[in-house]
Amino acid sequence: MEIGDCVLLLGGHMGPITNVAAAADGSLLITTSSDGSARVWELEKGECLAVLLGHTAAVNAAAIDAEGRLAVTASADGTGRVWDLASGRCMHVLAGHERASAGVWAIALTPDARRAVTAGEDFTARVWDTLTGRCLAVLQGHSGWVVDVAITADGAHAITASHDGTARVWDLARGTCERVMAGHAGRLNAVKLGAGGTMALTVSDDYTARVWDLPSGRCVHVLKGHGGWLTDGAISLSGGQAVTSSGDELAVVWDLHQGSCLNVLEGHSGEVRSVVLTRRGRFAVTGSADGTARVWDLHATAGHMQRAHNGRVTGLATHGSSAVSHGSDGAIVKFALQKRGERDASRVHSGGVNAALVTADGAMAVTLSKDCTARVWDLRSGSCMHVLVGHTDGLETASLSADGRTLLTAAYDRSARVWDLRSGKCTAILAPGAQGHTDDITCVTFSPDSTLLATTSRDCSLRVWQVDSGSVDGLFMADTGLTCCSFAGTPAPDTLVVGSESGVVHFLELPM
Repeated sequence: MEIGDCVLLLGGHMGPITNVAAAADGSLLITTSSDGSARVWELEKGECLAVLLGHTAAVNAAAIDAEGRLAVTASADGTGRVWDLASGRCMHVLAGHERASAGVWAIALTPDARRAVTAGEDFTARVWDTLTGRCLAVLQGHSGWVVDVAITADGAHAITASHDGTARVWDLARGTCERVMAGHAGRLNAVKLGAGGTMALTVSDDYTARVWDLPSGRCVHVLKGHGGWLTDGAISLSGGQAVTSSGDELAVVWDLHQGSCLNVLEGHSGEVRSVVLTRRGRFAVTGSADGTARVWDLHATAGHMQRAHNGRVTGLATHGSSAVSHGSDGAIVKFALQKRGERDASRVHSGGVNAALVTADGAMAVTLSKDCTARVWDLRSGSCMHVLVGHTDGLETASLSADGRTLLTAAYDRSARVWDLRSGKCTAILAPGAQGHTDDITCVTFSPDSTLLATTSRDCSLRVWQVDSGSVDGLFMADTGLTCCSFAGTPAPDTLVVGSESGVVHFLELPM
């Protein structure tokens, strides 16, 4: 199974799904719909545990408490509701937003689930006691619809986003506004909090997102680059990155330390309406008006880009191994185009040697070099038997088969190659792309019978390959980079032991 494969299809709603909320442990999911219902799902089997009925208009949002016992929903009927998830029973109706047509757009729970905050079209947010259903405070001050709300990890503050172009920080105990975060030139559509509770991200119709320091209310960065209104955002657990979605059909990954664009996620053919990040920030999931959701690997590296000019590049010229660019900034920049391995390699390696291996019988050695080649040496005579040419970047790691006849090399070009040591010929290429790795390969190893080989990579995957065909026989995805692997088990290997950058060791059963 590959990343992005559909593993469950949750059906049953009679209208479009408007929102999805997940329990902290990932065991439960709530879907809300324009059909006026919410559904509670058990994710392991995809079973619908309860249908939450009672709202008289579209259900816009939901939230689940940390223990998965209680949920709250917000509806266009102007109310919120508190639900007991074990029975599917409505415990309280949170009614009080003014004007009969005033829908409730968002709802959030404090970490202890004792209070809920609703955001409504009546320009207010309201704080509720979830045990009694009583309204504890009305948060007044916005001059437009309040469309989103988030609560800090300590449960002391709420942050609201409004169509009046501002976000507000509220003291939930007092029901008072502590600061107004103004600066956007258009309506706000969402607000998200960093895990530490000191950073907020707002997204707006003005084509920008803003990063705020909550204690001071100061705008730290204005994230510019989208070509349309922004719809949603998400902040990584570390607080170092954010992803925003937009009506320009794109999602953008941002460096929150620098306020700069790291990557553009391009592929949707309609407005990108929502984005979420997995807990460790490895993957982003986007939902679009084109009817698709896409899973993006944020650890996959983009192609190398070098910014040479502060403005447009207006012309280029090349001569031999040099290139010259000139730009609208008036600068002229010269580049050297010489690549690794272009020096004379007829006698010795023309770059540093990264590693060396010796066959079990002590007859041959293999050296791996930064010059994009490996060399096979006769240890008795000291002569070079073969130069293994094919990789396009420096070689990183290698493994010898048990019989000493086959070599597996991996390079910084993200490919691995299988070589016949007697002839020096490449017999298989494990290339990057659809089946191959998308980041540096960190380890390669043969099975004891030399019929299988395994590779690990910083792209968080382990791949098992057939030596004869070079085809992928198995795939394992982790949430952090993988560093090493080894076949284990007697008399025949039945387990792969895999180490990771996070310190976790995985034990993977091989199919018999």
